[in-house]
Amino acid sequence: MLFKNTDTYLVKTQDAARAERVNRELGTLNEMLYDWSVSSGQMRANPQQTRRRFLMVVGGVAAVLIGLAGISTFMLFGFEPVLLVGIGSLFIGVGAYTLLTSIHTRTYSGILFGGVWLVGSMISFSTSFDGHIISTLFRSPMIVVPILAVAIYYVYRKIGMFTPKGLATYRHLLGYRDFMKHVEQDRIRRFLTKDPSYLDRGLPYAVLFGLNTHWLSFYEALDVPPPAWYDGDIRHINTFRDRVASQTTPPPSESGGFSGGGSFAGGGGGGGGVGSW
Repeated sequence: MLFKNTDTYLVKTQDAARAERVNRELGTLNEMLYDWSVSSGQMRANPQQTRRRFLMVVGGVAAVLIGLAGISTFMLFGFEPVLLVGIGSLFIGVGAYTLLTSIHTRTYSGILFGGVWLVGSMISFSTSFDGHIISTLFRSPMIVVPILAVAIYYVYRKIGMFTPKGLATYRHLLGYRDFMKHVEQDRIRRFLTKDPSYLDRGLPYAVLFGLNTHWLSFYEALDVPPPAWYDGDIRHINTFRDRVASQTTPPPSESGGFSGGGSFAGGGGGGGGVGSW
């Protein structure tokens, strides 16, 4: 994905063609990993396909329930309150979904945008009614809308059944994450005497678990050189995830462009502000 006809890769933003390509190939990689989870015996079925089937089934049921709730609320309060509640629920739902997914993916711009959108929608919604109507509406059948939205989102995120092998792998990873979070320097030093590449092999997991800052601190504290595949300040790996995420967002226009701050090399060499892979 990164090294097409070259042994270096420069992280860049404001490049629509690159954003489209990286997004497309990340999607392909994602599907391959879902297929692997089944073929390797970790999951009973492809969780992505299971989620799609779930949304198809639950979407129809939810539409019927929301329609019935809307009709019932209309009969109780009339058209205007139902319209405002519907619009308000839609805006609040968009903000909540953006905020939750951005927290899950650690996309800070999305967290900010979703939080501002959610708070603004709630304030706008609350000023549309007096206190009495608000309390009445939240006791009306329309309360099913936010309840359904939260329930569907929760089940969607958790759907997919592990096999016994997959469950064991999951528990092992949880234990490894806990170990990485609390391990002390003396123990890492002992591991390094037996395996000089111990920190390097754990680094991808540290990035996965969001513990890269903590794990990278051992390189400096124990005077361990960067991995052989990396050229540059090892601390800049902290920005790698954000840099890649930032370049997958197409710019509003294709005019201009600038470097994201470093290069990644597939065959050594390179240098750069972020570092080289």
